[in-house]
Amino acid sequence: MKIFREILSPLIAVVAAFIVGGIIVVLIGDNPFKTFGLLLGNYFGSLRDVGYMLFYATPLI
Repeated sequence: MKIFREILSPLIAVVAAFIVGGIIVVLIGDNPFKTFGLLLGNYFGSLRDVGYMLFYATPLI
């Protein structure tokens, strides 16, 4: 049960967020794979980009 709380629960939450986000992107009329590819490519492209992402995401956490 401890493994579920520490590992699987956050993993399931991330997967669910991608699924819900993908559904929203499809409803808008765009390709979810292209959208997520651009999103992940832009934010995790370099160490500096990761720093910017963490800086702007901190107030949301």
